[in-house]
Amino acid sequence: MIDDARTPLIISGPTPKGDDQLFAELKPKVEKLYAAQRNYVSTALIDAKKLIEKGETDYKTGGLALLRAHRGLPKNKALIKISQ
Repeated sequence: MIDDARTPLIISGPTPKGDDQLFAELKPKVEKLYAAQRNYVSTALIDAKKLIEKGETDYKTGGLALLRAHRGLPKNKALIKISQ
């Protein structure tokens, strides 16, 4: 038997508690967590910039702060600008 359907046939019934979504409950918590992460990355970038400009003795520490910022938000515009 060969299935020539262009869209897949989904055979399923209603799921128990299918309308009970946690999105509305979890959204504020996720937004709060993301804001804290963004604030930490901004602080790490400011510290990294200061340490790198300070000189060779703090260059390694500044690089570590840049790494932390990259791990926190790799597509941060300020981080990309510093990295170029």
